[in-house]
Amino acid sequence: MIVHLYTRISAFCTSVLTVLLITFGMTLPAQAQDNANACPARAFYIENVELAALAETSEAARITATEDGLNQAWQRLMARIVIGGQAPTTPLATDQLNALLDYTRIVSETVLASRYQAVFDYCFDRLRVRDYLAENNLRHAELRSGPILILPIWSTPQSENLWRKPNPWAESWVRRLAYHDGLLNLKLPRNLATERAIEVSSLTARNAETLAKAARLEKTERVLLMIMSPRQVENNIVVDVKADLYDRNGSFESTAYTLTEAVLDTSAIEPSIDAIAATLLDGIEDVWRNTNVIDLQDSGVVLVTIKAQSLKEWRSALNVLEALPPVEQLSVIRLANNGGLVRIKLAGSITSLNYALEGYGLELKEEGIANTSSLFLSKIIN
Repeated sequence: MIVHLYTRISAFCTSVLTVLLITFGMTLPAQAQDNANACPARAFYIENVELAALAETSEAARITATEDGLNQAWQRLMARIVIGGQAPTTPLATDQLNALLDYTRIVSETVLASRYQAVFDYCFDRLRVRDYLAENNLRHAELRSGPILILPIWSTPQSENLWRKPNPWAESWVRRLAYHDGLLNLKLPRNLATERAIEVSSLTARNAETLAKAARLEKTERVLLMIMSPRQVENNIVVDVKADLYDRNGSFESTAYTLTEAVLDTSAIEPSIDAIAATLLDGIEDVWRNTNVIDLQDSGVVLVTIKAQSLKEWRSALNVLEALPPVEQLSVIRLANNGGLVRIKLAGSITSLNYALEGYGLELKEEGIANTSSLFLSKIIN
């Protein structure tokens, strides 16, 4: 019997129709500053699309290849941000897709007499794509996660392997992540110091300090501990899988996936494990999208007090808030010499807003003041 269990990465995901007080008085980390030449909304940036076509002339080949490349980029964008299980829309013509583009970047290009070959990046316009999705009643998410460390452990009665072979579970994730193009920023351990400092037995025991140390060494915001347990049952190999999500402090957040009593095809072990990895990845991607759904019809409203020592710091704070995917609209209500007050219309939940703030090293916390409860913004403390 196979059982799949997906649970929300967060315990709550509701729009908030209330007034909140948020204090913003810190310098923003350089990590969160977007490059001036980067796509304004990273979820809408599709990289490394390969184009190639043959035709009677190089110009005809270029037209064919670029039309195909634009369609490839659009399909990748839809797969990345649209929540699964929704009816597909009618394919768009090239001129319709061009109208949804912000810009195209040529990474490399080769033009021959009858052949055109290139690699393009595409930046789609967030607001125009949002309008298209709304018109077609497609629910979507835009928030890219902070880095999540995945730890795939192959646990047999004889040994528990993460760093050492055999570990077909880890090898499957190496293959899977090479082509991953979703909203989740997943990474395998890359730091040799992590291997030397982390004992696998401590991970399987769910030791909070060990999980926190792994997150710290790999500079990630979360850890996804994924244990595959194979065993021999008569002539079959049967596996159980459990994937649990932990925050940067090693605290349990949720179970992301479970699989029990799955019988592997003994003639195709590698493809069978790859299929499990693909199912797990698709599932947690969809959980993330559902948790961070953009909902323009059910928006919350928040009032934000921003503390700033200069107009430059004030403008920097506004730029950060305006760029967050859950922020649909921002307007200044009051400006003072030590900051000001802004009104934010949300297109998502407070949970989603907090996820977006994580990339800036910030978080919302609740604080009771004079029999009331407010949210304030503070630096994340590791």
